[in-house]
Amino acid sequence: TIYQVRVDTSRLKDQEAYLRNATEVDNVLANENSALGRALNGFFDGVQSASNDPLSKPSRQLLYSQIESVSQRFNTAQTRLEDQNKSINLQLGSMTAKVNELAKSIGSLNKEILLYSGSTAHPPNDLFDKRDEMLRELSELVDVDIQVQDGLDVHVSIGNGIPLITGEQVNQLEAVPSDKDKSRYQINLVDKKGVRMHITNEITGGEMGGVVRYRRDTLDPALNELGRIAIVFAGEMNNQHKAGIDINGDQGGNLFQDINTQQFQLDRIPGLQRMTPA
Repeated sequence: TIYQVRVDTSRLKDQEAYLRNATEVDNVLANENSALGRALNGFFDGVQSASNDPLSKPSRQLLYSQIESVSQRFNTAQTRLEDQNKSINLQLGSMTAKVNELAKSIGSLNKEILLYSGSTAHPPNDLFDKRDEMLRELSELVDVDIQVQDGLDVHVSIGNGIPLITGEQVNQLEAVPSDKDKSRYQINLVDKKGVRMHITNEITGGEMGGVVRYRRDTLDPALNELGRIAIVFAGEMNNQHKAGIDINGDQGGNLFQDINTQQFQLDRIPGLQRMTPA
């Protein structure tokens, strides 16, 4: 049936969008040449080597190069994940524009069908077919609920009954910087009076649903976990380094920049702070 085609299309596009974006995170975190675990293993090998021969300048130099390497690997991973967030913003912007274009066309078809039906006894089957195809295309972008009125008009809602199309009246979607984090786009529904309603968490199905779900269930946890690892790693290594003495017999200092500086605390608000050798 037409209904089942729309449902299956919406689910397929959701999964494709999710997989497409998730593959990028997998390339960042699981790639053998750029994986963080490899850099951490090299760092701890360097620590062990320096510990075995603390007076050896080559061992100390090797450790310092490993410090630079692990810092760069953390920062590269962060940058790649931040780039993914920017990509999602662009995707959401493009998708909302397509939704608006289709919604406007469907609203116009609703009006045309009513006018045609009022002037002839013959149903406008070509217009019905054209509208059905546009509804299918809309289902590629977002899960839709469609109600037919009097066998002519269609009312289209998204999410939990949020009206997108009511006859010829059409609301709009917009992708804009979030109120809480300007680096992340949120989806708003804008009605004819210009009243905005935040509906990001209501978006399901289709490409938009897959992208929103990917950001919520995969990208955000990856960024948060990477941030926690960086904070704990840098903090504990600083504590250990300050507990020892250097080659001149002086008390050790931070191995990495202090994670509790005001700037680093501010950096942790939207996401992961950058790790830098002290």
